[in-house]
Amino acid sequence: MFKGGYFMSFTISQVVPAQAKAIAPLFDQFRLLNHQQSNLQTAEQYLTARLMKQESVIFAAVTTEKKYLGYVQLYPTYSSMTAGRILIMRDMFVVNEARRQGIASALLKHAAEYAKDIHAQRIVVVAEKDNVAAQHLCEHNRCPINKELISYELSSYAH
Repeated sequence: MFKGGYFMSFTISQVVPAQAKAIAPLFDQFRLLNHQQSNLQTAEQYLTARLMKQESVIFAAVTTEKKYLGYVQLYPTYSSMTAGRILIMRDMFVVNEARRQGIASALLKHAAEYAKDIHAQRIVVVAEKDNVAAQHLCEHNRCPINKELISYELSSYAH
């Protein structure tokens, strides 16, 4: 149980497929912030598929009144360089009215504990260049920026 300002207390727990519908509005808002079109049906279907196929792990911050305040989604993969498991954190979202209450930091800490529990070597945080909030969160939680790598994308539609 965590204590926050307005929401007083919340817990963080792993999301199961049956909760995809409840988390879908937050995922949809995350996608809107990242210049995607709103589509709750797509959001729910995507989350359900990832959870059912165990292709991602989601942790949500929820009040005692069952209000979803935020979530973090981790995608498990492996690193050839370190010959070990890593997690990709691409999604984190906290609802506007719950921001600046330590929820994002609590979700980040929970993700780090999960990574340790499954013996992942690290979490790679991926954020848009203009996502200042994500950058501040990482800096506040002493996550070093990786200056050794550069990222490119190869579209499946490339000719």
